[in-house]
Amino acid sequence: MEIYEPELMYALDSLNEYSDWKNVYNVSGNDICYCPICLGRVKLWNGQNPNKTYLKQRCFHHIDGMCSKESKIHFAYKNWLLEKGCKFKVEDDIYEVESAKLEMQFNTSYGNYRPDIVVNTTNNKTFYVEVAYTNKKTDDYVLKWDELGNDVIEIDVNEQLFCVKSNDIPVFKIIYSSDLDQCFIKKYVRQDYDELFSERKIYWKRKDLINYKIKWEQLDWFWRDLQKYYSKKLSILEICETFEKLDFEDQKFICTRFKNGKHKVLKYELEKHYSDKKELEKIRLQHIGQTIRQLNREFGYSSTYNKAYLCRKGRHVIFRDHPNWKKRSYLFVTDNITENDIYNFFHPVMKLYYKNNEKRLLEQREKEIKNKQIKIEYEEKINKLREKYDVVFQKIENEINNCKNHLWCMTFSFNGYHISNYTRDNYIVLLRLAKYWEKYIYLEISEIEDYLNSHTNENVENSLYNFIINELEKEMNNMLKHALVGKSTVRLLEVK
Repeated sequence: MEIYEPELMYALDSLNEYSDWKNVYNVSGNDICYCPICLGRVKLWNGQNPNKTYLKQRCFHHIDGMCSKESKIHFAYKNWLLEKGCKFKVEDDIYEVESAKLEMQFNTSYGNYRPDIVVNTTNNKTFYVEVAYTNKKTDDYVLKWDELGNDVIEIDVNEQLFCVKSNDIPVFKIIYSSDLDQCFIKKYVRQDYDELFSERKIYWKRKDLINYKIKWEQLDWFWRDLQKYYSKKLSILEICETFEKLDFEDQKFICTRFKNGKHKVLKYELEKHYSDKKELEKIRLQHIGQTIRQLNREFGYSSTYNKAYLCRKGRHVIFRDHPNWKKRSYLFVTDNITENDIYNFFHPVMKLYYKNNEKRLLEQREKEIKNKQIKIEYEEKINKLREKYDVVFQKIENEINNCKNHLWCMTFSFNGYHISNYTRDNYIVLLRLAKYWEKYIYLEISEIEDYLNSHTNENVENSLYNFIINELEKEMNNMLKHALVGKSTVRLLEVK
């Protein structure tokens, strides 16, 4: 990575007078001048760096001695960029400097914050300035900016000095907006924190909540404990205690975002600590439902292929192991029943039932697997057919809908039905005449296939086109006859 080094634009001559970019062209390359910062000897440097996005202007460099980068930057602030009366632009607004202070320190709940410079403008707005490349930023910067409540801008001294040299107003990049509570530069943001909580802070701000800062601190405290939990510094009970201190809306917000991976396991435990009793009961029943599905999968039971399976209706958990519902295994979910209680109660019952009916259940399992395979093969076959057939149906639909008299309208859809050994699939065509008379036409795939098989000497697309057109013409002629006769109040008039 290239080391950032701000340019030295000022130098002192033997009379201790400044030579700057306005008269630097009067200085000879052999003249010895002095650094205004460390008083070391400097000489004029004249050249350009082709790797820069801007042209490097003539400047001074040290012969002996060397200023620190920070010293050069501060000197550049004071004398060039941010002295009183200087103007700068942030987004579409132009500001004038009223005062600029270096290395001020602010105390926050997340530790001390020391911006490179604090700028106050003539319209009473405060900016914190961060200089590009000078500091390695940490994760906590955004939290500190949130609490302090001022915009933060980032500048590249060399690049901005070029603007000053050319009498342009330098443009500073905003990296944090206090109005939006949003950081625009990802290197300052903890990725997981940003994904989970930035959206929530914007929501609070829009709602203009009085206790916005309290809720934000609680959420951030939870995030910190979450990191400790994943690094095994906190137990599951401790992270749940932190979770309980959040408002219910924030609890729900967190759990809705915990969907995959390590978060999914934690979500299951956190949901048990909702502060809203109604939602807590709903989640408890959902967890019991997951246990029921787990038991059914373990023994291969399903409501589709097995008469016996475990199910829940409200607070009633029932194992359908007998035709007479009064003799079925049953448990009522009281307030103190847990998922483990459900598992421990029904597992031996379902295991015994499986042992007594193993042969029949295995046959049902094989039948289920076979039917799944048949269904897959059926869907593959239908998809291949539709690739050919849909094109022809679409072509006919366009022709009918764009006919000159605009009397006819057509739409089509595919209807496929397959269960066990029964299969029915067809195209459903809806014809409309004069936006009043309607007729549904069902073209069975089996009939289409028979027709195509009997016309193998023709092009498949042309043969299918002729078949559909013939079927539609029959119905359209019948519809037209009925429309000309009409009903009690409506009929179609024929104009010659």
